[in-house]
Parts: sequence; structure tokens; C-alpha cells
Amino acid sequence: MNAARALSINILAWNRRRDLLELLDSLSRQSFTDYEVVIVDNGSTDGTREAVLAAYPHVRYIILHKNLGSAAGRNISAANSRGEYLLFLDNDVILADPNTLSDMVRIADQRPDWVAVSAEIIVFPYDGQSETLIPDDLLVKTPEASEPCYYDWFFRIGGSLFRRADFLALRGFTDEYTYGGEEWDLAFRVHPSGGRFITCPNVRLFHKVSPVQRPVAFEGLRFQNMVLAELQFMPLADALVTCAFQFPSAMLAALRGRWMGEYCRAVGRILLRLPKLLLCQRTPVSRGVMRRWYYLRTHQVSDYGLVEASNMSVLDYYVHRLREWRRSRGRICTRLTSR
Repeated sequence: MNAARALSINILAWNRRRDLLELLDSLSRQSFTDYEVVIVDNGSTDGTREAVLAAYPHVRYIILHKNLGSAAGRNISAANSRGEYLLFLDNDVILADPNTLSDMVRIADQRPDWVAVSAEIIVFPYDGQSETLIPDDLLVKTPEASEPCYYDWFFRIGGSLFRRADFLALRGFTDEYTYGGEEWDLAFRVHPSGGRFITCPNVRLFHKVSPVQRPVAFEGLRFQNMVLAELQFMPLADALVTCAFQFPSAMLAALRGRWMGEYCRAVGRILLRLPKLLLCQRTPVSRGVMRRWYYLRTHQVSDYGLVEASNMSVLDYYVHRLREWRRSRGRICTRLTSR
């Protein structure tokens, strides 16, 4: 058996041969080298495995004979890892800074109060054909990128670091959240125990905008999984208020994005699962957890005492969201009229 490493880098692969090779190239340029790479292939048919093992024969490559989805795939990857830390990466990100890994591990070593540390994910356009070039203006760190790490309500699964022992103790992701929104379920299971998520603006991953659009089924699954997690874990009144906002919001997004059929199918799947969920599966968190949840969704703070002192309710949260929406609309109108 290979010796344990400080870090296991866990990557899902599915028909992204070129993107995955570019990610591995960027990992090979990192100053931190005490890591292993574990790739779980969800049934690629584009020669990904052959190309990767030809270029990087040392990686641990696990082939699945069918696509089990992202939640199950990440769980399999974690179960086959040996590092103290697990770093989950999407297969179409690039680590442009050679100190990205060392920075994440350093932060993890220095901060004992976290369950997951997330990098800031910078999205950039890519045509899928030419050499990947990250725009120069994105490579320059803005003043915001030098801000300290802040407590977050969530984690970015395409660029997040866990202690392996913590992740396995949580039993990882719920497999039935096959694709899209699986982070919601895990986040709701972490918060009641006092677990904290940290986001670090000065650690950045660069994520390509796929030249091939996600299948519209993804949008429906993400909406469905988000709603199911809220109905399972939120206090009932909070869940009902949240759904009263989310269902029409998602319907408008479906109309604009032309995935109305997937929206209707997602609603149908939610209704089919609703009786069992409400009668047998609900494990609502406390009001105190929800107050922290709402505060973290609307504030970026490095002092967790402010989070613990929060009295924010679901109505306060949506009033805050509406005010933010009105301010953003005002800024857009100001820019348009000034042209």
C-alpha cells in the first residue's frame, strides 16, 4: 500500500479529457507536493482514462461502469483516499497560482474551527477548442482578494477542503442527491453540531465556462434537491415561507432558461416524495441554527461571535434579499441611464 499523504485531491471525470489534463498539468506546477490524486470516472467514453494514465501514470484512477452521479462519485473517491485532508475539485478548474495548494493546507492547519475550507472560484469563458488562456484582468488580484477568510453558510464543492476523518464521520454526501445541490443536504447536517464553513478570497480557482451547456435536466435536479433538503431540515414554518419564494422564482428562471419541462418534472418528483419525507424523514434543525444560517447567507464576517448573536428570522432574511434586489436593480438602471 502506498504511504499516506497530507492531501488527497479528489476529481470526478466524465467526458472532459482535455479539461482534466489541463487541471492535472496545473497540479504538477504546484509548490506543495505531498498529495495524491484520486480520479473517479463516471463512465467516460472519450478516451479520458487512456489519455490521463499515459500522461500521469501515478494517479489513482477508478472506473465506474455507469454514471452514478456526483454525490456517489465523490463518496467513492473519498473512501479510496489516504490523505489527512480531502480536496474536492471539479474537472474543469485550473490552479493558476503555484501556491494554491500550500495556501489551502496552511489555512487548514492554522484554523481548528472549520469543517470545510473553500476557495474563491473565478469563472472565465472558454471556447473548448483553443489553448486555455485565463484573461489577464482575472489573474490580477483585486483588493477583495486580500480580505481575510470569512465564515460562510455553505461550501463550494468544486473547490473545497475537508478533513478526511470529518467527512467520513458525516457519511459524506447523500447518494440520492445525484447531481446538483448535494451540498445543501451536507450543509444542513453540519450546522447543528456547530460546524463552520470558511471561504478564503485570497485562494482562487479558475473555472471554465463549459462550451457545451449543461443539460437542462441539471437545473431541475438542482432545484429539486435544494427544496427537498429545505423540507427535510428547516423548521416547517421556515420551509413553507422559503418554498413560497422559491417555487415562483424557479418557475421564472425556467421560463427564461427554457427548462420549463424540467421544472414541472422536478415539481412532480417533489410531490411524489413529499408524504414520506414529511412523515418519516424530517429532522428539523433548531431555531438557533436557522438564525445563524440566515445571518451567514447575508453577511461576510470573520468574527463568529456576530453569527452566534444573530436574531435573524426567515422574514428578516427575505426582506434583506428584497432590499438587495432593489439596490442591484437601481445600480443597473443608473448605469443604463448614464450611457
